Amino acid sequence: MFFKGRRKKDLPLTHKIVSSTLFASLFVPLTCAGTTPLYDFDRFFVEPHPFLEITEFYKTQSMVSNYRPQLVSNQLQLIPSFQERIVNAKPGSIKIPDTKRRSDVKSAFLNHHKILKVNDFYGAINVIGSYSSIQNPNIANTGSLKVNNGKDTVVSLGFAVGRDWNNSSGIPLRSEMEYHYRVRMDFDSRDTKSSGTPGYENDLHSHAILFNVYYDWDFTPRYTFYGGGGVGAAQNASSVDRVNLSTGTKTSRSDQKSGIAWNVGFGILLKIRPPSNWVYDLRYRYIDLGKVSSGPHIENEIITAKKYFSHDLIIGAVYKF
Repeated sequence: MFFKGRRKKDLPLTHKIVSSTLFASLFVPLTCAGTTPLYDFDRFFVEPHPFLEITEFYKTQSMVSNYRPQLVSNQLQLIPSFQERIVNAKPGSIKIPDTKRRSDVKSAFLNHHKILKVNDFYGAINVIGSYSSIQNPNIANTGSLKVNNGKDTVVSLGFAVGRDWNNSSGIPLRSEMEYHYRVRMDFDSRDTKSSGTPGYENDLHSHAILFNVYYDWDFTPRYTFYGGGGVGAAQNASSVDRVNLSTGTKTSRSDQKSGIAWNVGFGILLKIRPPSNWVYDLRYRYIDLGKVSSGPHIENEIITAKKYFSHDLIIGAVYKF
């Protein structure tokens, strides 16, 4: 009753303008948000922060690094299980923030052979203990040669770089280039028919470069038996002191003889546990280092040997890159 018949006062014009402006600025953009790219709120709230992409990249690399030893050591058996887990993984079962990140991790595992291909290469350092011999020594142009010492134990140091083809091709082969230097091998002889009965003390040193191929048999995850061999070149350097045993006169000379070298052998690789890039190598081999030659000496003598060969026991440390 109190309000009956009372007219509502008209609002001032300025109030109407302000009210209309506020209404238009709020209502119209909200109604257009679903169709106007400028107000794509779904994209705004779903799009990851740029720093998140960097973080997830390193998470992906970390996952691959964690499984790296397993992927390398037993590729044929372990990789299908990883592929199956990643491909068939249900959303939420793997702690990855969104579908895009999950796809990146899946791609990393499915392309593990590309990520880990650098692990196919290795380097090795070898300590070589040898029992070496000279075969069929002879002296030309004078006298008759008597060998006082044609066998000796020798210690050598060698290096090798190679590649394991099993990961990339599925064939358990390794190929490598090897260099080693054989230190002093004593080869002493005497000319029994020349004047003064000269003696020859030959300190024999050798440089050898070999290309080797090995076939591997995996007995257990830690032990691998292998066999193989290779060919290459060797340079046998003779440093000879010629001593006239009657007068004590001494002359010296050095000569080099290069030729083909070859070797065959077998060994075992021991993988270190827990998984590591280091592997121990124990190997036996027979190696032919070619011919030996020294001279002509003061009376035109030339000392030769048809073969310098050795039985080697090698202990090596191998690092897979």
